[in-house]
Amino acid sequence: RTAQEVQDGTGHFSCGAKRCANVDRLHSFEVNFEYVEHGERKATLVKLRLCPECSEKLKYKRQLDEERKKKKEEERARHERRKLKRKSKRERRHKRADEAEAGGGSTGRKRKR
Repeated sequence: RTAQEVQDGTGHFSCGAKRCANVDRLHSFEVNFEYVEHGERKATLVKLRLCPECSEKLKYKRQLDEERKKKKEEERARHERRKLKRKSKRERRHKRADEAEAGGGSTGRKRKR
């Protein structure tokens, strides 16, 4: 932060976002801040206070990633269920065919009269 931001209380008494000056319902966060000093890359944890609207913007990427991960897991589970269903259907078909060969041509199905 610049000296003027420190004097104004930006990020402490008001929202820390650059284009927001909200002072109500601020939430505190610790975020990773990366910077380059004398050609050397450094990182540190920085405390930040944001209003609810700006905190949603801060968390947006993580929420999006979690939603995508959840959707991918659901699709994977659905695929596995389909795979098992096809496998069991195939096994039943083969079992009937094996019974038909052993039973002398019967398909293993009951006839309607």
